[in-house]
Amino acid sequence: HEIGHWESDHIVYGILLGVLGMFVACWTLDGILITSLRQEPWLAEAKFDPRLVGWIILLLILGQWIVRPIENQISRIFESQADL
Repeated sequence: HEIGHWESDHIVYGILLGVLGMFVACWTLDGILITSLRQEPWLAEAKFDPRLVGWIILLLILGQWIVRPIENQISRIFESQADL
């Protein structure tokens, strides 16, 4: 089974998908934080303002909730390919 992962290059694909996902997540988070500046209820002056920590945590939780089914589906595909 593990050799099947190696032969199918799942490690490489997993790393590439992880990097792509983190890029999209950071880009999206940055865009949301820029639009959140100087708005109620935070009134933050910069993206690194501590008043945005709660908002960032909420966005990360919601993002993970959205992405988790996609991650699970990819994992199932990789596992099926490795079993073959």
